[in-house]
Amino acid sequence: MSGFKCPGCGEITHIFNKGGGKLLAERMQIPFLGEISMDPEIANATDIGKPFISGEKGSVAMDQFREILKKIEKRD
Repeated sequence: MSGFKCPGCGEITHIFNKGGGKLLAERMQIPFLGEISMDPEIANATDIGKPFISGEKGSVAMDQFREILKKIEKRD
């Protein structure tokens, strides 16, 4: 998770240190697929057993998930 986007004002707050996943991928010499912002809708979707990316309303996190999926699909 890369940061939390406030649903009210849209400001992104980095709750965790930024860049840790990318640094780990570089150290392990594996592809870095991307960052996913924290989004309360991810938890809501998983609580009801529904895939988050199948949601009807778009979000930054949903776009980030889709970009990562595109990178994975290109590797196959």
